Amino acid sequence: MSFWDYVFDSEFSQRSDINNLNNISKSLREQSRRDRRESRRQKEKLSEKVDELELEVARMTLFSRSLLKILSDKNICTPAEWEATLRTLDLEDGKIDGR
Repeated sequence: MSFWDYVFDSEFSQRSDINNLNNISKSLREQSRRDRRESRRQKEKLSEKVDELELEVARMTLFSRSLLKILSDKNICTPAEWEATLRTLDLEDGKIDGR
């Protein structure tokens, strides 16, 4: 604003300022709503991905336990041999971290 805006302040000028602030406020509220909707969508996608990963881990766990049981029942591999092989494979990357 310039000096003259303060000297010749009028109701019209004030009304214009109020309308501009209302428009800005409305725009910010709309943006906030859009941001909340997008955030909810992202949260739902992440939740679905977590569910998928949990199911995959559960299936892999069941597969591993089934395989170990079959190998043990047929006297092909003992649980101790299984654990030793797991440790050996885990150490191939230089650290024992379960991955």
